[in-house]
Amino acid sequence: MSQTQEITPSTLGEASVPKTRSLPSRALRQLRGSVSGKIGLALVLLVIIMALFAPIIAPHSPYTIRNEHRLLGPSSYYPLGTDEFGRDILSRIIYGARTSILIGFGVVALSTVIATVLGTASGYFEG
Repeated sequence: MSQTQEITPSTLGEASVPKTRSLPSRALRQLRGSVSGKIGLALVLLVIIMALFAPIIAPHSPYTIRNEHRLLGPSSYYPLGTDEFGRDILSRIIYGARTSILIGFGVVALSTVIATVLGTASGYFEG
């Protein structure tokens, strides 16, 4: 008669147990080798830094209306020109990044809360 042996991690040895990496660890490893990933990360960080330091970086107030500077094209004083109310477009973009980032983080936070509640309820009620 053949005798069966119980298989345990100690009988398999260390080499046969696969080591899993966390998701952030794998993402960072892939990012190191990807040029487009590095460029994307740099752009996202640039936008976040711009949004955080908007009052310092913005060349003009995005709210000040200057009727005499309406619809000007790009120049050294207004790098992206002005809108129909004479407001600097570059300053409005820099300040607008703050709102966009706030909305993005808010949506992620809200969806995380909703998904956690639904997942917990689904687990509790078994499906």
